[in-house]
Amino acid sequence: MDFSILIACYNEQDTISSVLEYLVTHYSQIPIIVVDNGSTDDSARIIKSYPVHYVYEVTKGKGNAIRAGTKHITTLNVILIDADNEYDPAGIKSLLNYSYDMKLATVGIRPAKSMLIRSRLANFLIRVILWMRFNVWIKDCLSGLRLVPASILKETTATGFAIETEINKLCLQQHILINEVPIDYKPRTIGKKIKARDMVHLTIEAMI
Repeated sequence: MDFSILIACYNEQDTISSVLEYLVTHYSQIPIIVVDNGSTDDSARIIKSYPVHYVYEVTKGKGNAIRAGTKHITTLNVILIDADNEYDPAGIKSLLNYSYDMKLATVGIRPAKSMLIRSRLANFLIRVILWMRFNVWIKDCLSGLRLVPASILKETTATGFAIETEINKLCLQQHILINEVPIDYKPRTIGKKIKARDMVHLTIEAMI
């Protein structure tokens, strides 16, 4: 499959090295694009020490960072993975095994028991809204590990954490099948950047 790997990174000096170490070891022939979203820690230096495509985006927000990265993508598909090492990069192989069609999105499904309560609640709310709108039940709407057609990413407008919700919505609007595959996930309790107020933006994005 023709794909790139895209990572949005903001102040993840403690975790980005682990993610990149795995990716450059197992996917050395694949374009890896890392967008530094204005980090103030040592993230930039760490990213630049790896053979990846470094992009700097000063406008804060995960959606803005991902969109900045799409400008450097030439492949048909993109794998998104977070820089915080909560998602096991080995899950990429599972995504690829299930992604048998170019017109397909594949979402990595986190074990519910591994997710924080607020994440479960947000997921359930977005899931219900999308089901009511499109009659499709997505088990993990907010997963940060997924494979998406590049054309979908280039249509996004969300600036922050609502980007995953918008990706789901765009896929459903364009009748792109959303496949689902189990992945490993270990959430951190300290340093998470998504806040309670972001849940409002997720809900609005799902509804509009």
